[in-house]
Amino acid sequence: PQHVARRLVHRSGRVLGAAVRSLDSGESLEIRAEAVVVACGALLTPQLLWSSGIFRGDESPLGRFLCDHPLAWAQVALGREVLERLGGPGDLQGDPPPFVAIPLQEGRPFHSLLIADVYDRQTLEGRLDDRLLLGLYWYGAMEPRAENRLEFREDALDVHGLPRPTFHFALTPEERRRAGDMLADLRAVGSLVGRFLPSAPPQLLPAGSSMHFLGTTRMGAADDGLHVTDPFGRVWGFENLYLGGTGLVPTATAANPTLTACALAVR
Repeated sequence: PQHVARRLVHRSGRVLGAAVRSLDSGESLEIRAEAVVVACGALLTPQLLWSSGIFRGDESPLGRFLCDHPLAWAQVALGREVLERLGGPGDLQGDPPPFVAIPLQEGRPFHSLLIADVYDRQTLEGRLDDRLLLGLYWYGAMEPRAENRLEFREDALDVHGLPRPTFHFALTPEERRRAGDMLADLRAVGSLVGRFLPSAPPQLLPAGSSMHFLGTTRMGAADDGLHVTDPFGRVWGFENLYLGGTGLVPTATAANPTLTACALAVR
């Protein structure tokens, strides 16, 4: 704990350990291991590999195929008709918070969640029972494309002396159109159950808001210049270096990727 990994020490396709530095004392040391798993998230895992001279180069797949889940969001106060069907606010005592998921399906390329999670409750000043509030999250799918990527350079470093990522990221016109459809669907569903809060109307949030970053260390069946690891997360060209996390996901998805990352780790 309290150390930052600066680079992996490797020779002839085998990682010997990691060069790290203490965040408390500034002391540098090397941690040796028979096998190494890098699971620093989809943004910092490629950073550490690039810093270690692994999968560098203009044609490298490292950091490429960056995917996000375009996110539409709003907050709703449950309507009177819904409350009457539930028996009224008094009957909500002891009722578990609602959690409704509408999965991605053919003709509907987004995943929807209706959750009792109120981030802005301080703005309500106690005037509204927060059990009556729903957060609406609509996550869209986008296709992995090599031009959506992280760029690293020797002359742009972060506070730890590691290469600072520059983001190259955009939606295609078709993906922007689908995001508009997703927002319209959120607005339609929300209006069925209540009214939107003036402080949280239906809106498309900026890129990265989902925090579901994918694809930057994607797995694949062949060492073909398009994939960083094999189907078990072992880095191509290495005997004992494995990656974990959502960066491994190589395909278009729309749901929260945590369980997928856990399943890949178990595998």
